[in-house]
Amino acid sequence: MNLILHLNKEFFEQIAIGHKAEEFRLVTPYWEKRLVQRQYEFIILLCGYPKRGDLQSQIIRPWQGYTIRTIIHPHFGKNEVKVFAINVSIPIYDHIWFWRARLPERKGHPCRVLARGRMNNILVEFQDGYKVVTGRYAVRKASTQANYRLPICGEISGV
Repeated sequence: MNLILHLNKEFFEQIAIGHKAEEFRLVTPYWEKRLVQRQYEFIILLCGYPKRGDLQSQIIRPWQGYTIRTIIHPHFGKNEVKVFAINVSIPIYDHIWFWRARLPERKGHPCRVLARGRMNNILVEFQDGYKVVTGRYAVRKASTQANYRLPICGEISGV
């Protein structure tokens, strides 16, 4: 199941270029029903109400949850308000798939560790959403050098 949010063009563009990491919704029964104790696969951000199939006016991000905050924001008036701060940032893929023996087509691809188990097991997610449980030696931390470029999902690395 996906959560769909319609946004003003100003906020949509800020999220698209990475300047805005959270989308705010007032804590009301309407939003409590849609967010509290719910899990979504993706969050779909739409610029206004676009025509069906208009891919330029949508951003799809993995669901990363929300926090409840008290903020002052010009959109909600001058007083403090309680809001759901929905995380719409780009997830950080800070590991690289290292093993060639298992999933050789993914060697060198960026991934992230979602969970760690007791017996050196980890749950890994790739950029395309594919998840796998494997040993912790299957991934390495991505280089922190400024000129390092992570391969785009689907790109075969020559490593």
